[in-house]
Amino acid sequence: MAQNLQPDLLVIEAAFRDKRGMAVTVDTDVQLDLFVPGEAAPEETITFSSDPAIELQVRGTGTYYFARINPQDYAFDHRGIHAVWSAKLGGQLLDPPMIVQTYQVPSTTEKILLRQEVIDWMKQKLGFPLVVVELNDAHLNNAVDQALEIYNRYIPLEKWAALTTVPSLQKYPLPEGPGRGVVDVQFIRAEGVPLISDPLFGREYPRGQQLDFNQYVLGISFFDTLLRVTSQEAEWDWDENEPSFLFIQTKAQSYKISYRYLLDRRIEQVLPSNHDWFRRMSLAQAKTILGRVRAKYAAIPAASAGSVQLDGNKILDEAEKEVLSLEQDVQRFMRPVPPLWEN
Repeated sequence: MAQNLQPDLLVIEAAFRDKRGMAVTVDTDVQLDLFVPGEAAPEETITFSSDPAIELQVRGTGTYYFARINPQDYAFDHRGIHAVWSAKLGGQLLDPPMIVQTYQVPSTTEKILLRQEVIDWMKQKLGFPLVVVELNDAHLNNAVDQALEIYNRYIPLEKWAALTTVPSLQKYPLPEGPGRGVVDVQFIRAEGVPLISDPLFGREYPRGQQLDFNQYVLGISFFDTLLRVTSQEAEWDWDENEPSFLFIQTKAQSYKISYRYLLDRRIEQVLPSNHDWFRRMSLAQAKTILGRVRAKYAAIPAASAGSVQLDGNKILDEAEKEVLSLEQDVQRFMRPVPPLWEN
């Protein structure tokens, strides 16, 4: 089975933070150690000062470091990769927590979104660090995941693959798992001219001589009709009960086929033109969670006499309207559906 030739690159990101929790620029000797899970020694070490594989993005929310690597270049398997960043700030060694990534974070896009940058942007929009935001990292990551799910309903990643069918085989594995399914299959029949007799209507097509265009079109139409009448026309199906397979029925002959299938995008694969939409949808999802948290209590006791009224219901109402509006916006980003019939 032929697969897409361009490799999916693994994006491993990090943000080094000061005491306030803000992402800061560190000294140039940033290092990334890549481990096979369970191994004590790193399989590969990448250093920022000497290897262009490590890049940085400076945003309004801070500085973010990331590396794009091809897992096929290293001895990594289905268990994924353990990635450990290290750096110095003002000459002092920092000790950030281990970042664990797997193969399922691909990107070949030049301008990419980083999850931590989106989370920091949301916190900033909600008032952090001047205002207490009653959301932890799990809440914010969930908001990003919800935005990604909505985005993938409308703009999933489209890929093409090819295979040659065999009449005796009906079940073909998909190259990258189930994804969101197969949406189109094109059957390619290597037929120059129809060198066949007509058993249905008693006509004989010329053999061994050049056909004009009208004869060629008539012959192809006849052959397609013959396959349908004799129930030998090629058919395909993708079944949600067995999502990792494409089913092809070819009774008459083998075919070369090309098929299009859909995969979920990761945050690094959100189209650059949709970055602003994605941040705003993530923020709307975070406000939904925050509104539900604050709506549990009408007010909380204040340090002085009295209490502080909470705005949970107001935030929740605003968030629901924003989600609805943004979901309508993303539908305009979709590629138009091709017509079923073209003149």
